[in-house]
Amino acid sequence: MSERKHCSFALALPVCGPETAVLAYQMTLTHMHSMVYTTYTMLYTTYASANAQCLHLLLGRVVLSVYLHL
Repeated sequence: MSERKHCSFALALPVCGPETAVLAYQMTLTHMHSMVYTTYTMLYTTYASANAQCLHLLLGRVVLSVYLHL
């Protein structure tokens, strides 16, 4: 019975056995790795964008304060 459950878990491939379980495990790992990488890239892009805006505002304030003191 457990062999059949493994088969249905392994993306319902027609071949049941250890190879199927290994294949499903590898595909799951690849999928999780790509999801983690995509999330990391999105977070990094958001952080870099926020940093650039913050730096731009800071630079604007410095220029404005220097201009007002002249």
